[in-house]
Amino acid sequence: MSRRLWPWLAGIGLIVIAGVWLGGGTGAVSSAMSRGGSGWLAAHRYLAARGARVHLRDQPLTTEPEAEVLVLAFPWQQPVRAEEIEAVGGFLRRGGTLLVAYSGELGQFVEERVLESLGLNTREVRPPPPLAPLAWWRYHNESWRLELTEAWEGPAPEVSLPALRAAPEAPFGARVLYRLPAGAPLIFDYPFHRGRVVVLPAAVLSNANLADAGNADFLESLRDWLGDDWCFDEYHHGLVGPEAVEESTSRFAWDLFVGHLALIYVLGLGAVARRFGPAWREPPVTSGSTSSFLRSLGVLHQDLSHYNAAAALLVERARAYDPALPLDDKTEKRSRQVADSDSLVELARQISRAQRRRNEA
Repeated sequence: MSRRLWPWLAGIGLIVIAGVWLGGGTGAVSSAMSRGGSGWLAAHRYLAARGARVHLRDQPLTTEPEAEVLVLAFPWQQPVRAEEIEAVGGFLRRGGTLLVAYSGELGQFVEERVLESLGLNTREVRPPPPLAPLAWWRYHNESWRLELTEAWEGPAPEVSLPALRAAPEAPFGARVLYRLPAGAPLIFDYPFHRGRVVVLPAAVLSNANLADAGNADFLESLRDWLGDDWCFDEYHHGLVGPEAVEESTSRFAWDLFVGHLALIYVLGLGAVARRFGPAWREPPVTSGSTSSFLRSLGVLHQDLSHYNAAAALLVERARAYDPALPLDDKTEKRSRQVADSDSLVELARQISRAQRRRNEA
């Protein structure tokens, strides 16, 4: 192997290792059962250890939550239905508390749909990543320490998290609790219907960041503030109970897929079985020898029925070659009555015999 290839191979290997390291994880992102760096298993176990009643929901949001605080941690790994969004609104109309942990990413259409139903619009809080490798590395590893506002009551824990790409805008009348030093609010709450919505970045309570003492203190403050009755939505992270499977299973999409496959199979069979155009006969080769040329010429005259003209031309050429060639009146008469290939061949034989007799004489 050439020595020039080793630096390239080493670079590719480093890129692959970095991609696995950056993208790897255990379990679903923001799930209360995930052990990965972006999971919420540590927060789940901390609340349970502190005596809170924690329920992991494996049913769609169309049924009543079993707790006073419903946690929706994004991004989800399952889509959302319109009935579920309506049910969340009903939960808030009954005075419930909704904790929304947003992902801080762009292009999360399911998340944006839920946030819009709660009157929240997502906006960019940081420019796109640069293309230079070193600048991109600094961009990816940037972290923020949030600034506490005067609206926060009680102890003032210091909250830090990895830098986000986007965040929801605080609606009119919202109480901003933490903001960026530049001023963009990241943690806030506001009344919605008869209930309350608490909005915070999911990374604040993730396994990787809960080791920070300030973030752990913030979780304890949340427990004191919101109470000890929590319900984590795990259905949209892939935890599905038997009742939900029986209720939500629909074979229509699968049947439609199988029907499309069957249609493609039938069309393929029809295309293979159908003749590609009309049948034709291969034309005889007209090059390579005198006999093949004469044969093709004879086929052409036969198709055009030039028997009579060919007979007259045959007699004319024989006499031009030998003016003294003895041809009787019977041969002359027959040359004018040639109408098919057999009679033309017979005339040619008579002329050939007359030429042979003259040469022998």
